[in-house]
Amino acid sequence: MKKAEEYLKLLKSGKTYKQIGEKYNVSKMTVFLALKKYFPSETKEIIKSRGWLIGNRHKAIFTTIICKNCGKTKQSNYIKYTPKFCSKECRSEFLKKAFK
Repeated sequence: MKKAEEYLKLLKSGKTYKQIGEKYNVSKMTVFLALKKYFPSETKEIIKSRGWLIGNRHKAIFTTIICKNCGKTKQSNYIKYTPKFCSKECRSEFLKKAFK
């Protein structure tokens, strides 16, 4: 708890988790978890005031796809995979036609 209080003082003074961790020779995750455990509301207020995101959120990146079976356009928010069909039904119809 004493270390967490020191972490909170440094966080209030404008330091980042990484800078605090380097000072005490611990990882930034250790600092984050200690602050989250002992001072959740204070830490949340500081994070909000700095404009940092809470959690592992990302902005959705939409791409427009055109279905290979029916030709409909659809918005997709997949990051690593670009779908080629608008639905499971279109995919199965396309595969049935392709393998005849």
